[in-house]
Amino acid sequence: MDISRIREGWGIDDSQSGIRRAQYVLLLYILSISFQRFLYFEKVAYKIQLPEILFVLLVVFAYKFISKEIIRIMWPVWLFVGWIWVNAIYQNDFDAWMEVLGLTYLSGLAIITGSMVKQSDRKFIKATIIVFIVGIILQVVIGLNGYLLNYMGVKTPLLLFYENYPLVGNVLRMKGYCGHPVGLGNLIITALCFIPFVKMPFKKIVIPVLVVGLVLTYTKAILIALATFGIVATMFIERLYIKRLIFIASLSVLAVHVYLTHFTLPLTPMEVNQHNKAFYWNDHVVYTWGNKNIYTTSYYVLKQKSIEAVVQHPIMGVGGGNTNDFNLLNYNPNRDNKSIINSDPHSLYFGAAAEYGLIGLALLMLLLVLMGRTLFKLKDKLNRPEFFYGFLLLFLFLILEGFSSDIINNRQIWIFGGLASALFLNDLKVIKKSNVSTGN
Repeated sequence: MDISRIREGWGIDDSQSGIRRAQYVLLLYILSISFQRFLYFEKVAYKIQLPEILFVLLVVFAYKFISKEIIRIMWPVWLFVGWIWVNAIYQNDFDAWMEVLGLTYLSGLAIITGSMVKQSDRKFIKATIIVFIVGIILQVVIGLNGYLLNYMGVKTPLLLFYENYPLVGNVLRMKGYCGHPVGLGNLIITALCFIPFVKMPFKKIVIPVLVVGLVLTYTKAILIALATFGIVATMFIERLYIKRLIFIASLSVLAVHVYLTHFTLPLTPMEVNQHNKAFYWNDHVVYTWGNKNIYTTSYYVLKQKSIEAVVQHPIMGVGGGNTNDFNLLNYNPNRDNKSIINSDPHSLYFGAAAEYGLIGLALLMLLLVLMGRTLFKLKDKLNRPEFFYGFLLLFLFLILEGFSSDIINNRQIWIFGGLASALFLNDLKVIKKSNVSTGN
């Protein structure tokens, strides 16, 4: 096997050993990001994992090659993260510092990823995407193996048992070595956003495997993914009535998602579920249907609590990671369920408002608006416009999933943010050179 030819095919630069080492470590990091519960150490439990170990190596090898252009183009990120630093200094508690350090780590990941791609051949961006997809395929295969082991009577951490899961009943949800099935589901959806736009072997087999893995996570984000793909599909459809039909269907799927996440019709009576480990609905009945009751879920209750936090702390919020403490301090035994309110906000937007105040929410919205504006502004200027649709799918999924989870903490969002920044900067350079050569 000719290793040099493989490196050349992947766009890995052999002429500069420093960049080459950083590129290798970046690819290993991307391959590892789904291994979030792989290592266990007695003193720190699951807090130190492969991605964090590799990130330290990545910083050591890559810090010399940080691109100032990448830093400049990410200025909306610095506004948002900067406010969180101000908020952490103001709150000055452990959880707030952990939150801001985590976001600083992720924004640094975006800078390094963008810098490596910007200084590399165009083939390297394909390599990063393919390695990411391969890592997710590996995680799905590991998760499927968990079902086989379970069938043989071997219990593993690859699956998560949910008792009386809404509409389904008792299920084993696939999570692989991710922290939670939702995390694995979001990773699979990200892979599915890009796999149509890259050339890789066995694609006709890989896509069904990823879809099966996604279904077995039982994440409700599947509905958001379907709606996202439907909305983007309308961009390719010329017949107006079909375009409208798919768009309306996508909105209907989103409405179903809102219902399934914020309300539930339990399969068993409330009393039976008092000791349910997957118990996540409140005892607030919103509608009675025969002898069945529809209850509000944690998604609904936590949004109510976030609004209470904003009303009491509109400017600075309660501080990063402090919403569960705020909820417990404002616990009402006649209305609240402690197993619900002792949780994170379950929403990017409501969580930002509750923890960082209205200023934090405004800066987050500014960041998202500018991301979307840049994305659409460069649609027709990219040398490889197919990448645009992959980033658009992921961007729409980010916006919509943000109503149900704190997706901004997912590593792949920052990795692909760095990829997009580098791709757009490189294409702008090509455009400027082309304009100069043609005299425009």
